[in-house]
Amino acid sequence: MFSLRLARPADNAALAALYTERGHVCSPAEMSTRLSRVITDPAHAVIVAETAEKKVVGAIHVALYRILEWDEAAQILGVIVATSHQRRGLGRALTERAEHWARERGCTMVYLRTNALRTDSTSFYGCLGYLNDRTQFFFTKKLAR
Repeated sequence: MFSLRLARPADNAALAALYTERGHVCSPAEMSTRLSRVITDPAHAVIVAETAEKKVVGAIHVALYRILEWDEAAQILGVIVATSHQRRGLGRALTERAEHWARERGCTMVYLRTNALRTDSTSFYGCLGYLNDRTQFFFTKKLAR
């Protein structure tokens, strides 16, 4: 059994461990900085799944996405579930909670991106009703400080 709640600053070490386990190496200090800037922004939410023993085993990050092309929308920026807790409904529950958060803020659409090579996630999102409606390139550029 698990429960969902908004992330708190004290979740930094648990989230860092979870992200590191899933291949996104991050120290507790780095997570603390990132988490504090996100959870204080009302356009973002980080929702965690925790066990009855209060261990964080999953998280989702959702944010309002305001652009001129669309009505109010939200973007799921990341979903992560501990390997030990996959296939137990946590990803679905986290996604549904993020969708609820978006609806409460007047959003008419939620969208997300996932790596095309991650066939487990592409089929997961399809089962939740998400449609792959485009193919895009994802460009990045590091900025000098």
